[in-house]
Amino acid sequence: MTTTASEHTDAGSSFRTFLAGAVRLVAGRQGSAVIFAAAVLALPLLASSGTVTSFTWAYVGMLTLTSLLGFGLERLATTRVAERGEAPAAVAVRPLVLVRIVTLPVVALALVLLFAFVDVELPLGAFAGTVGWILSVHVAVVAAAGLRAVGNVRAEPLVTVVVRSAQAGLLIGLAWSGAGVTTLVGMIAVAEAVGAVALCRALGPGWWSARRDPQRPSQDLRRAVAFAAMEAAALLYLRADLLLVGHLLGATAGATYGLLYRVVDGGGGAVGTTGLWLFSTAVTGRDGGDADDGVRARAIRTLPLVALGVSIVGIAGAGLLGDLVPRFAGETDTLRLLVVAFPLLTFNGLELYVRSARGRNRSVLTIGLLALAVNVGLCLWLVPRDGLLGAAVALLGAEVVQTVAVIATSRQAERRVVVPAAAIALLGTLALAGFVLALESLIVTAIVVFAAGCLLAVVGLTRAPPKPVEWV
Repeated sequence: MTTTASEHTDAGSSFRTFLAGAVRLVAGRQGSAVIFAAAVLALPLLASSGTVTSFTWAYVGMLTLTSLLGFGLERLATTRVAERGEAPAAVAVRPLVLVRIVTLPVVALALVLLFAFVDVELPLGAFAGTVGWILSVHVAVVAAAGLRAVGNVRAEPLVTVVVRSAQAGLLIGLAWSGAGVTTLVGMIAVAEAVGAVALCRALGPGWWSARRDPQRPSQDLRRAVAFAAMEAAALLYLRADLLLVGHLLGATAGATYGLLYRVVDGGGGAVGTTGLWLFSTAVTGRDGGDADDGVRARAIRTLPLVALGVSIVGIAGAGLLGDLVPRFAGETDTLRLLVVAFPLLTFNGLELYVRSARGRNRSVLTIGLLALAVNVGLCLWLVPRDGLLGAAVALLGAEVVQTVAVIATSRQAERRVVVPAAAIALLGTLALAGFVLALESLIVTAIVVFAAGCLLAVVGLTRAPPKPVEWV
């Protein structure tokens, strides 16, 4: 079957639409996070040490529990809206907002346990404000997922930027005026709640409609459990090396590695945001299936190359960062090695989002658990011997294993899409490794590594792929 010029044009237009939406979402979500993080970093200049400590732990509690207690509802909201038929989008999302409200005691209990573990005690008002802050974030996440499912990528970034800017202004202004932690957390929570309501309203009418939801709760429960398991495995995978460094080398080394990882975490956040948009695109059937010029194929081929370009800048600038931040001076190689993994992280993350959207959650969970096991095993072996550098090597090794697993579990019909994209990501990673070695004046070794990478890529692209392993 031949492809007409008009079909190629439509595919290109679809990918450009997808890319424009991804850029808008990444700019809104990651840009707004930077705005608020800057205000938090400025807080020690404006408030007392006790207020700063209490607010920081409220912030950490919010970040931790919004991830751990997501219950898979963000992806479930996207799926429900995509399958709603003629019902309003709000009707499909409404039950999930109710779930968030009903499970509020679970959030409060988890926050109590978290603060008890780190021996932190907040005033009752600040604690209640933190619980409200988490609830508002959870509701906003579900509403935003519904908006992505209907193709609305304007409301979420706009509301997010406005809310984070308002929160940053409130935090700085109130701290400057001498407000305590209860007032700070309370006003931040109020601003978050306003943003959540705005996103719900953007989803359209139907919130108070008497129309029944046609979807089955039993099917929702199975999906939510699968999504929650995948998200928990992914969260543990990305935090395992950090936790093990702290456990094996002490709190100071763990904090240093955590700061190093935050430098590259922004890239990971951008991949996650783009992956959620690709998930929405796939769930609603706009990803082009297994076509070579579809949105899915072009995304997993093109975006690892973007990651490669960002990584080159990061590797080149690692030395400068070491000069500016004395704490990083002896760990420049660790930072560079963390950045080397970025093209693989991009490919793996995007492809696994697509598979989850297509209902292949068992495969995604299996690959995630495999990567977690490899990361933990390598950390236990390398960290005591090589320190922070060993943790970075473990993360890179786990990403390589994850890529091999993605290739091995790809179906025959999608091999022509997955294998070339994986080869691009692997070749980009090898090129970055060669760049790092060249910066260390190991020119001969760099040439050998790059040549070996080119050879492996050529072999991988030209030989007939083996029969895939089906973990559906």
